[in-house]
Amino acid sequence: MHVENLPTKDYGDIVNALLEGPFLPGICSFDIEWSNSQDKHHFHHEASSFDADVVFNSAQAWWSAETAVARYVADDISTSHSLFAEVGHERNGAYFPNG
Repeated sequence: MHVENLPTKDYGDIVNALLEGPFLPGICSFDIEWSNSQDKHHFHHEASSFDADVVFNSAQAWWSAETAVARYVADDISTSHSLFAEVGHERNGAYFPNG
């Protein structure tokens, strides 16, 4: 997956972001490389209105972000490793099938 120059907001800290306080406009870019996997799983929990088909795998990622006052860049994607990655389709709440 490759995303380049995605508009974003830099709130500075989590409290300011949760309160939707002042922010600096910014952009971010990232690359994610997923591994091949056949480790497929199905989860279904009627009481919680939850259903999912997922594939457990691993991924490597690189990202950068910048505003008018700061720029952050991750190390090369080859240095990245994951403890857990998952790709799939989930249905819950109003999208959960009734019956």
